[in-house]
Order: sequence, then structure tokens, then C-alpha cells
Amino acid sequence: MTELWIRKENAGALLTAGAFTVILIFTAVSDSRTKRIPDLYSAGILLLSLLSAAISDEASVSSRLIGLFCVSVPMLLLTTARPGAFGGGDIKLMAACGAFLGWESAVAAMGIAIFAGGAASAVMLLTRQKSRKERFAFGPFLCIGAEAAFLWGQEIWEWLVSIK
Repeated sequence: MTELWIRKENAGALLTAGAFTVILIFTAVSDSRTKRIPDLYSAGILLLSLLSAAISDEASVSSRLIGLFCVSVPMLLLTTARPGAFGGGDIKLMAACGAFLGWESAVAAMGIAIFAGGAASAVMLLTRQKSRKERFAFGPFLCIGAEAAFLWGQEIWEWLVSIK
């Protein structure tokens, strides 16, 4: 039985990982179509973070608690200072992802999202698909960042910290 790819002790972690990815896909599609992220998706990720904390030691409880706030609070403050910088759905999504990923991976996820979103917006501006005054959905880039951080978060964090 130990030859099985999915072992009984790994099943819970595999299910939460798969559910996280599926919710991120639904979130990205929803935001790209409607420019809204339903609260249900962020709540689902938050629930997964509780399940993941109970069955996995990938991120400590303290890292998850810090992750809940370390990206979402600066996003909220920026949006308060500059209305429209981020939508409420983006902020809630990153709070939930931070609770799921832990703070290092949440920071890495935001970095990836900013880089990917900036590159995509530059291409849209250069090709005149969008003007400077038009908004675009940032949620899909947050989802890309969160998934990349989920898969390679520690490696990304170590690379970011090593840059001098």
C-alpha cells in the first residue's frame, strides 16, 4: 500500500491544495468577466486555511495569522488613501490567501501579482487595448501570484530575500 501515489496521510493536504487551486480559477474567471470577486470565494479559501492548519504544518499558525494581515492591510490603507487602487474583493482575497499560505508566501504572491499585472497592463497600454484611465481586473493576477506562491513560495521568498 505504501506504493500508492496518494497515501492516506496525504489525502487531506492534497484535497485542500486542489480545492485552493479550483477556487483560485473560479475567482480569476469571475473577476476577469465581471470585475467582482464574490465573498464566497474568499470565505472558501479562509475555510481551507483552517482545514489546512489542522492537517498540515506547511505554515505555522502564527505565520497564517500574520499572513491574514500583512498584505491585505497595506492594500486597504492604499485604497483608503487612493480610492479605487484595489477593490474590496482583492483585499479580502489576499487576506484569505495570506491565511492559507502564511506570510512569506503571501508577500511573494503579491510581488508576483504586481509584476504580472504591471507587465500585462503595459502590454495593454502599448497595444492600445486599454487607456490609462481604464481599469482592469487585478484579481486574476492575484490568483496567479497565489498559485505560484503556493507551489514555489519558499523558493520565491528565499530568492527575494537574497537579492542585494
